[in-house]
Amino acid sequence: WDEEFEESAFDIGYQEYPKRYIIITLYIAACTVQAFMLFSFVSVTDEAKAAYGVSDAVVQLTAVIFLVGTIGTFLPAAYLIQNYGVRFCSILATALTFVGAVIRLFQNLGFGLLICSSIVTALGFSLTQISVVRICADWFKPQHRTQALAVGSLANPIGTTMAFLIPYLFLSHVSLAEQTELKHAFQHVHYLQAGLCILCFLATYFWMEDIPPSPPSASTITIRFDSFSESLKRLLRSPDYLRILGMIAINLSLNQGLSATLDSILTRGADFSKNQVCICAIIMLTAGVVGTLIMARYVDENKRFKDPIMILTAVFCLISTLQGYVIDSGNIYVIYVSGAIQGFTLLASGALLLDLASEVAYPVTEDVSFALIFTVGQVLAIATTFGFLWMIDERVFKFVGIAMAIMTLFGMTLFVRLNETLNRLEADKYNPIAICPDTTF
Repeated sequence: WDEEFEESAFDIGYQEYPKRYIIITLYIAACTVQAFMLFSFVSVTDEAKAAYGVSDAVVQLTAVIFLVGTIGTFLPAAYLIQNYGVRFCSILATALTFVGAVIRLFQNLGFGLLICSSIVTALGFSLTQISVVRICADWFKPQHRTQALAVGSLANPIGTTMAFLIPYLFLSHVSLAEQTELKHAFQHVHYLQAGLCILCFLATYFWMEDIPPSPPSASTITIRFDSFSESLKRLLRSPDYLRILGMIAINLSLNQGLSATLDSILTRGADFSKNQVCICAIIMLTAGVVGTLIMARYVDENKRFKDPIMILTAVFCLISTLQGYVIDSGNIYVIYVSGAIQGFTLLASGALLLDLASEVAYPVTEDVSFALIFTVGQVLAIATTFGFLWMIDERVFKFVGIAMAIMTLFGMTLFVRLNETLNRLEADKYNPIAICPDTTF
């Protein structure tokens, strides 16, 4: 926003525009498809090994590249968004994703091309992940920001669940001995991914916008004078931001680690079938969606973050402690209930933490604060995922749950000392919409 907005802030009739729903939907579609592509070999590792004649480690590279390759890309992504806007970066992200999907269509030239595809897709993923906070801040008024961000945060888990289910549905009927048929089945998955990617690119190109005609809140139009480097320095000097950074990094790493190892935990730890793993993934996602929407609505109405986050995190810690015993029970229905509670608490607390981080970091722009969070979170996610895989290889499945509980407890010790300073909402007190009944469209 320019200085004219700042000077006439009290004269502006802050409002939301119906197109905000299209903008957030475009983000969700892009992020979902990217996650679908990046994790599409997780549940069909054996099939990929048989189809392409490669080792287990090589197949896992497609997901590992996402974890490792994006570490150094979030901060540059934030810089691009800050200087070139959400529209340019969203078009670039969906274009990169489409290129990655097209590369997969040439799978017969070798599995190395599929790894290259993951690299290209991961670059687009970084731009997409950072853009959601700017979309929520620029298009949604204070009463709806938490819910908008919560809905946006579900895109990645939805895409990961699609990556569990869809390749399995295409490949479940094919024998591991039929290499040609396996490749044909994978090709159908790749055609589906390419079709979804081109739709996302075209929709983004024609409908994505940077900002609405007028801002939704006073905090949106505040002139933020810090340069990119000064913003980073300001964040690193803030004890409260560093505390919530640690808490969110742990949440993100547990989310990624659990997503990457759920299949191995259930199939190797308790000999459950692929069908049961897929059902468990759907239950966890459904519970997470419900929990996220309920808790986001509560926070938007009460503007209290800390208490619900602490309760959700404590419940997740307790369930994680019992995870080993739940798996040992051999009762799939007990595992479904446990998974539902884990999905509900982990995804809901993660969505609330992300919005609270924007409040604490303000007036630093949301994209910069999120880039730092995702960078640290991705580093920790790598250590967490490989730690979980090592425990699975050593057949010490109980320690996976105990490790999750210990990490969660450490995050809670950081978070309990956090001062719940809602800087952005303080700026929004000057927004007449924040104290008036909702505008209808």
